Amino acid sequence: MKREDVKNKIPGITEEQLNWLMQENGADINREKSAATALTKATVYEKIVDARTQLSNTYVPTGGRPQGRTA
Repeated sequence: MKREDVKNKIPGITEEQLNWLMQENGADINREKSAATALTKATVYEKIVDARTQLSNTYVPTGGRPQGRTA
């Protein structure tokens, strides 16, 4: 959101009102960015755990059978 856009949409808005609105909007944006970052980190962590699990279930040691599976 840009200050000029708000001024055009809300004629007569005071600087104090505009400052408050911009601060609230900025806080909303930052909160959503933090939530998205946390979600992304959790998703990446889950994918790493899943990949490690799959690798450990399919690892074949030299001269042996796959671990974690029955033939």
